[in-house]
Amino acid sequence: MSAPLTLPNDLDAEKAVICSLFKAPDETIQLCSRLKLTETSFHHPAHTKIWKAASEVINEGQLLDFLSLATKLRDQGNLEKCGGAANLTDIITFMPTVVNMQRYAEIVVEKQRLRAIILICEQYARQAADIGVDTDAITAELQRDVNNLMGVKQDDEQTNRDVVMETLGEVMNGKDDTNLIKTGIQAMDDLLKMYRYDLAIVAGATSSGKSALVCNMAVSMALTGNRGIYFSLEMSKKQVIKRMMADTSGHSPEFVRKISKQTSLFKTDKVTKIQQEFVDGAKMVIDFNMRIIDSVNYLEQVLAICRAEHAKSPLDFIVIDYVQIMGCAGKFERRQLQIAYITRTLKMFAKELNCLTIIASQVNKSGEAREAGDIEQDASAVVMITCDEQDVKTVTIKKQREGQRYIPIPLEWSPCNTKFHTPKDYVTPTNNF
Repeated sequence: MSAPLTLPNDLDAEKAVICSLFKAPDETIQLCSRLKLTETSFHHPAHTKIWKAASEVINEGQLLDFLSLATKLRDQGNLEKCGGAANLTDIITFMPTVVNMQRYAEIVVEKQRLRAIILICEQYARQAADIGVDTDAITAELQRDVNNLMGVKQDDEQTNRDVVMETLGEVMNGKDDTNLIKTGIQAMDDLLKMYRYDLAIVAGATSSGKSALVCNMAVSMALTGNRGIYFSLEMSKKQVIKRMMADTSGHSPEFVRKISKQTSLFKTDKVTKIQQEFVDGAKMVIDFNMRIIDSVNYLEQVLAICRAEHAKSPLDFIVIDYVQIMGCAGKFERRQLQIAYITRTLKMFAKELNCLTIIASQVNKSGEAREAGDIEQDASAVVMITCDEQDVKTVTIKKQREGQRYIPIPLEWSPCNTKFHTPKDYVTPTNNF
């Protein structure tokens, strides 16, 4: 009788990869994302638990160090299962440098793939030995598993005929494209077409209202049941939520606070009505299927969080406010090259997740992006906000793949509620095609 087969593994390489996460977190996250190295890539159960806990610490916006990781593992009841504090210290200090980090990560992924090959072969060897097995069915299943192993997704791939027939059905029946995402702001939706795989830019100078508009778009999309993540790199989570409460209730928190202090200046029933509207608006924000995150500043953190959330349940939209504040791993000769890398990566990421990605972009008074002149080149849609000395704001479609360009979107600006909204007398245009 042959000895049990030892599954391929390299525990030292696994330790080295975990150690790299402490010494160079941004570079390691970027590398592992590219190689598709996850917690399931590790062979040793303790390494799997440690990597998962370390990833959670990072996704929560905390600094990853011995204390934060040990605390996370202890809270999960896994510290002793992972060898205790002594083993954790041994792993964290396993490598003096991260010079060979990429090779160690590649080894871990290679061993994972070899283990998967062995398990697939064993599984189908047992099935093939069964009497009366359906040869065609088992061959198709084997092909599917091999494709998944190689990263080839053919199960969901549509033929040309499928796409043509789907498009004909939508067009001839007057239905919207299934990938179209509506913001819920009618004047904008009538003129601007954005799809799930698009990267959209909302550009404006300082205090032009770009942060307000992307916030309004996020609120309107969340109100219609879309699931999303809002990354605020400039404002705190509380500041963002206060804007959203003003949007949904029609009253700014400061106004409600003021009348609540000075109720003698207003009729009681009027004050009560406004307060109730504010509470109702707050409840809407509570019910949003949208995470608001203000604790990340790097592209790799954004990608990691979005992938984790998308794995739980598909995302419909991602909002980032704003791109010039964001950093990323790697060295760039000029800030312009770094921004260009970030927007290009986000463009590919939107397509990967099939998720509309909206980013605010800072421009100067002449309408040019501060660091990256090619931000707009990466975008499928660009909305520009201009503002004059009287704070009159104009929202213009500068670029879109379908529909007119260089046309204004008739939105009204409410400074008290920091909100762009469709005018009450707005009439849907009949020639916007």
